[in-house]
Amino acid sequence: LSGRYDVIREIGHGGMGTVYEAKERALTERHVALKVLSREYSREKDFPSRFRGEIKTMADLRHTGIVTLFSADEAEEYVYFAMEYIEGKTLQEKLVEDGVFGIEETVRIAKELCAALEYAHGKGVIHRDLKPENIMVDGDGSVRIMDFGIAKTLGGTRNTKTGHSIGTPMYMSPEQCTANAEVDARSD
Repeated sequence: LSGRYDVIREIGHGGMGTVYEAKERALTERHVALKVLSREYSREKDFPSRFRGEIKTMADLRHTGIVTLFSADEAEEYVYFAMEYIEGKTLQEKLVEDGVFGIEETVRIAKELCAALEYAHGKGVIHRDLKPENIMVDGDGSVRIMDFGIAKTLGGTRNTKTGHSIGTPMYMSPEQCTANAEVDARSD
């Protein structure tokens, strides 16, 4: 991909694209998670300009509870994001495997998530798609919020057209479902 990465394997896919584990060819040879957007999104005429500001904002988020976005680029017909690779499982996978968490574990996870969200909201960033599938649990049990692909910056541009909602219906806040209502930190 752009001569910068060697793709190792597919690690997941969703509505907006596919995520791969890859190795950066640069001096660091670090492992990254590459989210390659589906051609549907990559071919949108106004995609780069519509998302460029939000991408820059996401790259500036530096918190232990948020997966770091390293870069975003275009190669041939594809738009992709290079993010920190987290060895672990999603919170959804952990819930399926382990079942219900105990009170102490639930409170610990909630505190970590709230701290990360408080940080993001303080930077004016609303996630808009917070769900167990978008939370990674690393080998130490720490949680990291990922996939800010449909995030909105307060005071910034909207990533959706007026009258269109965006997100995962099962986890959407009422104001997201209404599509025309303004979304703020309370939505997350």
